[in-house]
Amino acid sequence: MIHTMHPLLADTRLNLARHEAGHFWLAHLLGFEAHDIALGADGGRCSLTYPMVPASFAAEYARSPLQAARWLMGILAVIRVGTYVEVHGGQYGAALRGRDLADTEAWRAAILPLYGADGWTKVYASMYQSMQRWYRYPQVQAVIREMAVPIALQDYISRFQMLSLLEVSGAGLAPDPFFDTTLAPARRSSSPASHQPAAPSGFSQDIIASVHRAIQAGDFFDAQGRLRMPSRAEVAYLQQVNTDVQAGKRVPGLDG
Repeated sequence: MIHTMHPLLADTRLNLARHEAGHFWLAHLLGFEAHDIALGADGGRCSLTYPMVPASFAAEYARSPLQAARWLMGILAVIRVGTYVEVHGGQYGAALRGRDLADTEAWRAAILPLYGADGWTKVYASMYQSMQRWYRYPQVQAVIREMAVPIALQDYISRFQMLSLLEVSGAGLAPDPFFDTTLAPARRSSSPASHQPAAPSGFSQDIIASVHRAIQAGDFFDAQGRLRMPSRAEVAYLQQVNTDVQAGKRVPGLDG
């Protein structure tokens, strides 16, 4: 057994404790029901209850898009944070695997009909960046580190034990996470093209489409969902759009 993080506890056991602690704490912070944690020889379990499941997402979104979108971002973050807070070779941020990976794929399949592939990329990229930003705070990392050892020493931790452990670990002094809400792309009307005002001229349809997606998402992303800087052509188009808007002109795609 490898012992690099604690003289008595193996790294695998501590990472198991960190993993389930991450699930529990973030779920609790986001208002989801976090029940208990169990650790065994073959893995761990954090018992959680979410306000919706993949099969109910479409109905929840039809009832309240904003609420469903908020829940979606939080649920994806709770799933992702488990492996993210593990430490391997002195580095955190491990890739998804196992049940967490399967759950993420189930959510992806559930939202694709409404969001599309680009929408899924924007949702996941926004969630991931917000989760990273939260975990970079030293206070947040300290809470996970402090909780890991007492959790690893037990096979079962009740909800009340976890809440007490959060308190003594300094969770109340750590910053809360914040996740933007990403709604599904607006559906375009099928009005004849002849009735649509002309877009600023001199720009390719690819440039126009990429800028409109960035305006809707709040940032520019590449095909892998990573933040990128806008190109010169995109900046020029944004400047032209701003000029047209200031002049009272309509720009197709910006008014839904």
